[in-house]
Amino acid sequence: MSLRIPLVRGRARLRVGEEGPGGATRRLSARGVRDHLAAYGLLFPALAVFTVFFYLPAVYLLYIAFFQWTILSPGTTFVGFQNFRILFGQPLFWGSLATSAYYTLVMIPATVLLAAAAAANWTATIHAVTNQPNSPTVDHPTPWIYLTMLA
Repeated sequence: MSLRIPLVRGRARLRVGEEGPGGATRRLSARGVRDHLAAYGLLFPALAVFTVFFYLPAVYLLYIAFFQWTILSPGTTFVGFQNFRILFGQPLFWGSLATSAYYTLVMIPATVLLAAAAAANWTATIHAVTNQPNSPTVDHPTPWIYLTMLA
């Protein structure tokens, strides 16, 4: 089996740090390093916010789910899966889970499809009224609907 390396203008195209023919490796240029640092610099604030406000609370919530405790008492007691057994035995939990599933699986797709149909109808109406194939299209009709309600 032979190793096939794609050629770009007569030279082998290598990924950074990958060895090519003769043991040659490709290194990032100064601009490449600067671009990578800029990309990581732009990603860092979002990752920090997600970590502080989503991931850490989610991990802590999972941790405290296995303990019996109240906010006012300093001590906690490990109860294992007892809290989950109590939760799964509640009819209110299953009713709220069914409501959430219905909303997620039925209402959101129906709303998106209805909005897409309304936008397509709006665009077709504009094209029909103006009778010009290159008339400007309306990406989303909501601002126009609000304006017509104000008038």
